[in-house]
Amino acid sequence: TADGTTSECEVYNTLTMSCHPIASMHQNRHDHMTLLLANNNLLVAGGRDGGAGSTYFSECEIYDRASDAWSIITPMQQARQMGVLAQFPDGSVLAAGGRNTATTSAPGSELLDIASLQWTKISPMLQPCTVSGNVMLPDSRYLMTGGQIGHVWSSVETDNITTPTCEWYDRPNQTWYYAPTLNLSRDKHCSVFLHQGANNSLPSDMVVVAGGLVGIPVMDTFQGT
Repeated sequence: TADGTTSECEVYNTLTMSCHPIASMHQNRHDHMTLLLANNNLLVAGGRDGGAGSTYFSECEIYDRASDAWSIITPMQQARQMGVLAQFPDGSVLAAGGRNTATTSAPGSELLDIASLQWTKISPMLQPCTVSGNVMLPDSRYLMTGGQIGHVWSSVETDNITTPTCEWYDRPNQTWYYAPTLNLSRDKHCSVFLHQGANNSLPSDMVVVAGGLVGIPVMDTFQGT
């Protein structure tokens, strides 16, 4: 399109080490969220069609590998881009975080029922954010660490307002809870859940948070569960 976004898709064949086109999405977009579902279909949600002042999407579609076709499903309750999608063991899919405009974080959270493909509003995040470090924890809890909580449209990254706040969505209790706060405010970092028994000086279950836009490559950990 004129704004540079595309709906075209392709797959990489690991045997032939080559790419070939597949069916295109119904909506051209970028900065969208993607999730490989437990049934091996692909969910694409949200995004936008240009720069800061462009249209932000709530539209969603699912790619079926067997038929090589995209199907439009019920849109999310609100638009968001660069948010998170996560599937819990019960099959439900969480959508949270991200931006709904160039300067505001998307405030609500929602769940997709994988059988009916309908989105339902749920308990909102306590501190809406985007480009956080996220990880699925045991017992159906999804942790979001740090991220941006505000943004001034500028080419200077330091204009972004980062946070050390962490919280998780507890699927069994259907609500968000605060988690231990990071030592540093950071965004665009990574988080992983680690179960280990090699180092007795560290907890056996922990979340490792590393990197991001903090100026120096440092690391925080906190004991999980």
